[in-house]
This record gives sequence, structure tokens and C-alpha cells, in this order.
Amino acid sequence: MASNRSEALAELALQDRQDEESGEYSLGPEEVARILDRSPNDVAGLAREGKLRARRMGTRWKFRRHDVITYLTGRSQIEKSI
Repeated sequence: MASNRSEALAELALQDRQDEESGEYSLGPEEVARILDRSPNDVAGLAREGKLRARRMGTRWKFRRHDVITYLTGRSQIEKSI
């Protein structure tokens, strides 16, 4: 799982700067779920709880790559300290 997370983080980082500058919320919960190796419902729960920054657009959650990277980086640091 660590290699999948590392690969996901690297892929997101390639597109992060452009999204951060535009502030674009371009990822849906299904995409974020694949990156985090969680279910879309888990991802929506993280957004509702404020653990993963997101924006509600109509009935759908949308996420920025930058915020997913921040979440992944924070989780990696916690896992390393345990």
C-alpha cells in the first residue's frame, strides 16, 4: 500500500501547482477514493468532518489536488511517528 500511496502522491504533485494557482476543485470523491485507497463514502465523510478540505457543489463534493496532497502528507507523517 505504501508504494501505491507514494505513486499517487507523485502523480498529484505533477498537477498540484496549476490547481493551487487556479484554486480549481477538479477531483470527485471517486478519484480521491482511489488515491487514498478508501471508499467514496469514506472520502465524503472526511470532507463532512473537516478532515479533508473540500467544497460542496450542488450535491457533490469536489476536491483540489493540493488539499489531497496535504492530507496524504499529513497522514504519512502520523504513520511514521507510530
